[in-house]
Amino acid sequence: MTITYLTKAQIRERLTTRAEIDFEAPALGGWLRLRELRRSDRSASTAEEDDYDRINIQIFAAAVIDPDTKEPLYSPEEALALVDEAGEDPGQRTAVWAAIYQVAQAALDLSEVGPLHLKSGGAAADAERGD
Repeated sequence: MTITYLTKAQIRERLTTRAEIDFEAPALGGWLRLRELRRSDRSASTAEEDDYDRINIQIFAAAVIDPDTKEPLYSPEEALALVDEAGEDPGQRTAVWAAIYQVAQAALDLSEVGPLHLKSGGAAADAERGD
């Protein structure tokens, strides 16, 4: 049996590559590219633990990226301004808040900061931590 050992570069690439998904957000006008968040992204949050709107805004801002540059499209302040740009129509504002929540939830589902992603990669992870 021949063993192939990993190089430092291979390990670094594996650890620094983030998963990405395309996410449809009709209330925002189309598709977004979301990237996996890391615990360090969440720990950088300045929101109070019970300020769920602010937490969702910060997750949205960290997760929505330009597909080419991989850089975030919005700062948290710019993401919050999307709600204001929705105007005075309560229905449109509600739709934008819902889209921000849905994007934040999709990002958490993709990421190690989500509740189901405290995983080891074993069978229990596939069974939603049913170990």
